Amino acid sequence: MIEIVHTWKPTWSFFTLASLMEKDEEYRLHLYVDEEYYADLPFTWIFENIPNVTIYESYWKKDFAARAIQHLRLHWKDRGLHKRILYAGGNRIFLKSGWTQEIPKESFFQKKMAHLSRKKVFVGHNIFSSYYGMLDFAKADMPANWDTEFFIINYDLLKNANDNDLFYPTGFYNDYDSRVLASTNKYFFKKLHEGERGLLPRYMNGKSDLLIQWDALPSKEYLNYNVMLRKSWSIALPTKTLENGYTKMSVGQQLSTPWDLYANLIPQIPVNYRNARMCENLLYKSKRQKETASKLLKVGYRLGKL
Repeated sequence: MIEIVHTWKPTWSFFTLASLMEKDEEYRLHLYVDEEYYADLPFTWIFENIPNVTIYESYWKKDFAARAIQHLRLHWKDRGLHKRILYAGGNRIFLKSGWTQEIPKESFFQKKMAHLSRKKVFVGHNIFSSYYGMLDFAKADMPANWDTEFFIINYDLLKNANDNDLFYPTGFYNDYDSRVLASTNKYFFKKLHEGERGLLPRYMNGKSDLLIQWDALPSKEYLNYNVMLRKSWSIALPTKTLENGYTKMSVGQQLSTPWDLYANLIPQIPVNYRNARMCENLLYKSKRQKETASKLLKVGYRLGKL
């Protein structure tokens, strides 16, 4: 059993839930929904399609990861959770089944508090890793370079952690809400960075890398990146990338983003909960990408470049 924590995002969390519906894996979903959206949540659809879900009405507007994890451990303090807690935020969709072979086992934690995911996909690449420095991005091994939308944390260690050791630097709060609201992502990831931690495999967390967004790679690499994302266990693409029109995007984003993986989930979302404009946009971008990629591949083969 794995505990999945997700913060609700209007429009795109419907795709997250749709991607979980056909999974036969043992998981429990902890869904945090802002009080602004709670009344409009499709409760019936969720409970009918997600076998094991707990929904919480959240009251914070920032630092979603740290506050959700703090709330979760306080809420379940006397009942307990399974060892692996996966925070899966953003516009995330899950692509693969057979999670036993994809997710690190409980023994993978050893004595580590967490396994984190880097923001920069090409760190360690023999060529592209140096591009980050050329573009003046921060060094890889810094707290700010961990992805705050995706990590696995060890509940066996989390449940006994002191608030000041993980969630906020100073102060003592008796009440539940104050302890949650005092928690910040900056402090939380700084402490995880400084402690014993592991590194999650790249395939678990597909994303639109900074070099993709800056259009900094050779053209052929964008198609390779598209294929890599399709082989990922999960992907989470930026809202701007998903919502922008096709012609408003760079060539790198046009070629590297697998929009059809989102578009294929549209039929599983009830019609009355679909954003018609976004769905039409996804379908159009999927169609244009296939046409463009097909032409590029044909020309590439003729020139002997692919």
